[in-house]
Amino acid sequence: MAKFFKAFFLTLLILVLLSGGLVFFVGAKVHDQDPVDLVTDLASSQDKDNLSFLLIGVDSLDKNQGKPRSDVMMAVHINRAAKSISLVSIPRDTRTPIEGRKNQEKINHAFAYGGPDLSLKTVNNRLGTKIPYYMVMDYEFVKDMVDIMGGVEVDIPMEMNYEDTTAGNSLIIHFKPGRQKLNGEDAVKFLRFRKGYKNADLGRVQAQQQFMGAFLKELKNPAQWAKAPLFAASYQKHAKSTVPLSSLMKMAPIFVHSQEDNFRSTTLPGSPQMISGLSYFILDDKGTDRVLTEYGLK
Repeated sequence: MAKFFKAFFLTLLILVLLSGGLVFFVGAKVHDQDPVDLVTDLASSQDKDNLSFLLIGVDSLDKNQGKPRSDVMMAVHINRAAKSISLVSIPRDTRTPIEGRKNQEKINHAFAYGGPDLSLKTVNNRLGTKIPYYMVMDYEFVKDMVDIMGGVEVDIPMEMNYEDTTAGNSLIIHFKPGRQKLNGEDAVKFLRFRKGYKNADLGRVQAQQQFMGAFLKELKNPAQWAKAPLFAASYQKHAKSTVPLSSLMKMAPIFVHSQEDNFRSTTLPGSPQMISGLSYFILDDKGTDRVLTEYGLK
């Protein structure tokens, strides 16, 4: 996932360099930042040393598709002085209080109850952080990017079969093992596949990392750069953020020049536990505080 996140920011940088005025339009629409303010902030010599936000991945941002729950939640911290990017994954089943709910629930439920604002508030309340911004992306953005790029080649590690025909949540996955080029729809299915890995979540993470590596390699191909306007149009349609675009643009050089040692990711520590017939992830509070402090989020 960290590799995809770096690829995503490289994509934004490409948009900045190649799309010209289009990036200001995208900034106004996605990041809710007035183009005039964007230009003013970029011209300002007062640069912040750090930038933190909550990255949320959801099935859909379409309000007509019901109330999606967040599938991915990552706390992101960018340190200008250290030229480092840190990602801390928050397990979606983390048990937590949610404002307006009587009992503790899974943290990914917050998005269904109150969208990204409640998700951010819930994360800050549970972790004791003060993350100021959020960025939401749905899987359609990944799907569009892969299709625009002409597909991504991956090695399917095993036979993958899964069917969920629930109304509004249909997901049918059938893959044979072996190297093959995935289109956007199949890429999303590959990333969403959960059950069947011999080593559970570790196997899923390894499969995702393989895909992200292939994705990043293809994105770096100069032939893709001319497609920046298409990437921008998809980003505008499938993303929503309160992060000032000017802040992201000022941090862009970090993503270009950072080495692997400066790009790190981890998952909050804890353990699974069954409570009232439901599976939750119970955070190790001391370990969580230690991780958040180490990664610059507290």
